[in-house]
Amino acid sequence: MSFIGGDEFHIGVSAARYFFNAIGGQGNIAIIEGPATAPTARERLRGFHRVLREFPSLTLAGSACGHYQKPGGFEAMLTLLNSDAKIDAVIAANDLMALGALDALAQAGKRIPVMGSNGTVEAAQAIRDGRLLASVDYDGFKMGCIAMEAMLRHLQGGAIPKEILMPATIVHSGNVAPWLVSVEQRQPPEWNAVVGHR
Repeated sequence: MSFIGGDEFHIGVSAARYFFNAIGGQGNIAIIEGPATAPTARERLRGFHRVLREFPSLTLAGSACGHYQKPGGFEAMLTLLNSDAKIDAVIAANDLMALGALDALAQAGKRIPVMGSNGTVEAAQAIRDGRLLASVDYDGFKMGCIAMEAMLRHLQGGAIPKEILMPATIVHSGNVAPWLVSVEQRQPPEWNAVVGHR
């Protein structure tokens, strides 16, 4: 009856635009991609590349697949570091890969800006601690709440949208507090705040 999720291309665009502006719009960036078989990974990557074209002073130093996993992000970052390319910043298609990249960078004795996506608690903690620059919220808890409410509204004879896309909220040091709360302690989102956000 309805699709509830995120606009993956918009998530990629939002993440890249925030990140590229935050690092001053210049330098050499690396991308850690999700698997090409995942539509979410393809669309986020397409969003990264779309925004990259808006920043002529940014150079793509390299790209590697981290398979949406923390160990994969670690290995992808090591591959990029071993390529001898100059890398000033890293954007990853999800938080697990971003956190893996941070571990690889720490092992190599390097500290550069890294951004992830999904707004996980672990990523929020890394943002709070100054290790991760930012993330983009992709909250499965909120999606589940909205999906349940959509189902109940439909069963009660109410109209529901054919598609409900969650807003792509940037999570950064200035607003990270709500993402530090465990999922079990979070309050369900307001229907009108989500469905009426566009």
